[in-house]
Formats: sequence, structure tokens, C-alpha cells
Amino acid sequence: MKGPQLFRMIGDPRGPEVTTAMLSDDELAKLLDALYRHLDADEPAPSAVFWYEAALEESLRRAPRNT
Repeated sequence: MKGPQLFRMIGDPRGPEVTTAMLSDDELAKLLDALYRHLDADEPAPSAVFWYEAALEESLRRAPRNT
């Protein structure tokens, strides 16, 4: 996911919980990767951490449970 795509995503007015729930597994993985890289930048967008946390929670929710 390139920078402009990431900024369009984190600018989505529906918010991170709704938006991440609508993504495919592949799209969610790409978003997580892009957010992780963005958060390592010198000046990440202030909302990026909230989006990363929401995407991580969604990823964990989808993960198969070992019981």
C-alpha cells in the first residue's frame, strides 16, 4: 500500500473499526504493514496509531483459535 492509499484509508470518515472490518484478509494485512511502516517514520499521522490498533484487533479477531 502506497502513501496516498494509506492516507485515503485513514481519512475514511467511517473510522477504523468499521473500515478494517470491511477489508479482506489480504487488504487488512497490507494495511497493517503500511501502518507499521508509517508509524516508524519521523512524523507519522496522529491518527495512525488508532488505525494500527484497530487493524491489529481486527486481525486478532479473525485469527483461528487453538483450543
